[in-house]
Amino acid sequence: MPRSLRTIARAGLYSWIVPEGSVTHSVSSPLSREELLNLHRAEYAALMARCTSFISMHVGMWSAIVAVAAFFFTQWSNTQNATYVWLGGLAVQAFLHIWVTLVEEQYLAASYIENVLRRAVLAAAPGLKAQEFWQYETSVAKRRIPESWWGEWLLPVILLAALIAACMWRHASLLRELPGVIVNGTSLAALAVRTQWRISLRKSFMRQNA
Repeated sequence: MPRSLRTIARAGLYSWIVPEGSVTHSVSSPLSREELLNLHRAEYAALMARCTSFISMHVGMWSAIVAVAAFFFTQWSNTQNATYVWLGGLAVQAFLHIWVTLVEEQYLAASYIENVLRRAVLAAAPGLKAQEFWQYETSVAKRRIPESWWGEWLLPVILLAALIAACMWRHASLLRELPGVIVNGTSLAALAVRTQWRISLRKSFMRQNA
């Protein structure tokens, strides 16, 4: 069969399988405002479901942190091997990094909703005002302690105090155990950097409509 006939035959078969006016043919056409609003609402619902999952995970993460700490403490008690002290500290911090990641994901979602998705909804519905919907962050911002940075920094400060206490306790053999101190200190520094970034992220949505 000549190429031109094959092309016509394929086109005819395609039009039979996918009728005119179907979703495939209308993809290139612009979305109506109602369709666009439906997409925004679907994205909002998906973000809320995602945040709900993250909340469950980051609350449950504390059980894993306690279990890991108890395991390494038991190992140290049985062996008196200082390696378990530094490995235990590093393992706890590793789980805390996961916990922090889950919190950051919730902050990112809130920042996106307040600063991007809200504006997209307003653009799709010109008669709508920002003060008429999604007012949770605005309401909370009016009741939140101003610039409560201490809540974010509480965890790194506790870990720093624990690291200093461990160094004082192991001072007699600290040079031999220096790799464990360095690794734990590096992990703690990373947590501190992430804390500062998380505070700036929270500020991007906590008072933008207050």
